[in-house]
Amino acid sequence: MKLGYLTELLIYDAGDTRTTYVAFWKAVVLLQFGTCVVFITPMLYKNENEPNEYIRSFQALLVTLLAAIPCAVLSFLTAPYVSQIHMQIPLNATHSLTALRAFARNPPPTTRLRFLTLRIFPIGKFTTTYLSEMRALPARRFRMANLERIKGRHWEEEKKEKSLGKKVWELVNEPRWKFYVKEGRACTVRTGVPGVWEEVARVIGEQTKRAEEKEMGKAGLGKARGLDRRTGTVKRLTKVAERKVPEATIRRQTFRSPTK
Repeated sequence: MKLGYLTELLIYDAGDTRTTYVAFWKAVVLLQFGTCVVFITPMLYKNENEPNEYIRSFQALLVTLLAAIPCAVLSFLTAPYVSQIHMQIPLNATHSLTALRAFARNPPPTTRLRFLTLRIFPIGKFTTTYLSEMRALPARRFRMANLERIKGRHWEEEKKEKSLGKKVWELVNEPRWKFYVKEGRACTVRTGVPGVWEEVARVIGEQTKRAEEKEMGKAGLGKARGLDRRTGTVKRLTKVAERKVPEATIRRQTFRSPTK
């Protein structure tokens, strides 16, 4: 009997080699920072050749901050890196690849996506979101992400239900709002369901375009309303000015007009 696909389906996999490479450099900079904090910082603070305590404290603090820079920079640059993407699919899409691709071509907005990224310490972090909350980011210089999670209706509803402790924990737990997903079939072929992520990415691109057009329409409507308000003001001022002009003056100008 042939088994179907899992309802929590892996649709994107960057591969162990790439993920291990990123995790390795994260571990290296963390080791460098930890070595500085454990050995070099105390040595500078207890330096007997420097009698001034303020200078010793300044040197120890400065070296610690300098050692933290590579760790902070690498963590910032690699935060959007996505190792895997899972998608929740209904039971009727688990029977065959054809049914799965048919679902991926037109998934509902409530479809759950789960992104696996790396924390500051190189261990995995899952971020679950809805398809309707994903937007495509245009390519830009120094931008390390091509997908963005917005604070949509589902996010607002979940936020209202969470306690203050859970909200604080989310801030400490390295929340992810931007993601980098490498383009190419190599990352989808190894999942065993090639073409599924490509369809989902196409849907994200289309809904991003619709959202941008909607925002542009609102902006254009706002400008048009502002123009109407200004036009209405001018018309009202014109009517007031006409009422203030004496009738005799108007008759005299009309009488002297050569065209009449």
